[in-house]
Amino acid sequence: MLADEMETHLTNGILQNWYPRIVDKSHGGFGPHVNYDWSFQKDNSKFLVFQARMTWVPAQVALRFPARRDEYLGYAEHGLSYLENFMWDKEDGGFFWELDESGKPVTTEKHVYGISFAMYACATTARATKGARALGLGMKTFDWLDKHAHDAENGGYYEAISRQGRPILQAPAGVSKDPGGASRDQIGTIYGRKSMNSHIHLLESLTELFSAGGGERVKGRLYEVFLLVRDRIADKT
Repeated sequence: MLADEMETHLTNGILQNWYPRIVDKSHGGFGPHVNYDWSFQKDNSKFLVFQARMTWVPAQVALRFPARRDEYLGYAEHGLSYLENFMWDKEDGGFFWELDESGKPVTTEKHVYGISFAMYACATTARATKGARALGLGMKTFDWLDKHAHDAENGGYYEAISRQGRPILQAPAGVSKDPGGASRDQIGTIYGRKSMNSHIHLLESLTELFSAGGGERVKGRLYEVFLLVRDRIADKT
């Protein structure tokens, strides 16, 4: 059956090749840039979305494949540690968009898109481990996001955020413009606008956080984002 072939390819062709080969034991997290022989390339800066996704994957494996649970929980915990101890901004809160290999921020501009993926990874790891650590980091992420990025007047979330947690509604000085004359943020959205891209991923991460035990406040924001996606983002025609 095709489903069996796909599962075999996932477990034997993909998972066992990437894990544990991309586990960065020297600097933490997962090495995103590898050569054909799986050795790490020289530039191994850590991008939040990649780190979060590679934490989410083993957490899902632990939930779905009992025989692999113990091994992949270890990878999920490894990724969670990097998110918590390196990518989380200990001075101002929230997650950095990218760190260089030594752990220094490549940019201080933060973005809801990346933070949503980190929250998703924390929530899925919490469901897999049933531990307070992952859920605690997921809720800390939600609290920071809700305090600094939520649009209380129009609903949804501002997307580009300064290191200190202020929405960036106009392009910062020095940001180049595209051929159409617009300045765009880390994911290509014009500064000051809200994207479908970020909000469908918030819908995803808030759903997971609520399922992990996030409580009524998370449920309220989940419903708000759901209505935003259904009634204002979706094109009924």
